[in-house]
Amino acid sequence: MREVPRAPRCTVCPLRTLCRARATNRVDDFPPAVARRAPVVVRRAVALVVRGGRMLMARREGPLLEGMWEPPGVDLRAGTAARAQLAAALAGLGVRAALVPLGKRVRHGITHRAITVSLWRGALRGAVPRSARLRWVDPARASVPLTALARRLSAR
Repeated sequence: MREVPRAPRCTVCPLRTLCRARATNRVDDFPPAVARRAPVVVRRAVALVVRGGRMLMARREGPLLEGMWEPPGVDLRAGTAARAQLAAALAGLGVRAALVPLGKRVRHGITHRAITVSLWRGALRGAVPRSARLRWVDPARASVPLTALARRLSAR
């Protein structure tokens, strides 16, 4: 039988005769509860650009999920329209696209982040430049490591 912190089974524990928590009647005090850090709330906008059954994916950079791939997007700052921020992020990748809001939001959580993603359909205006940061990926047979969010979004 496995001992568990929230429901200890002292009567079957092989160490019950040596247990100070049991001897002092403080079994429920151990192990001490660890205070969890409050999640950081993140708002994000993502462009879903699809061509020939493949989705445009961008390689993530920075300390979080570096090297993983997901649809191009941006963490939103307060005070600026989401469309403008997303268009600027796409332009930074060399992608020009007309953005249409899908009116859908996806909630996603990783480590200590609570992410709400607004989805936009991206219609290309011109070619996608060759870049080490951009790839067309068949989500069903991804040749690059996708983030969990990318897998969720590509299943839509």
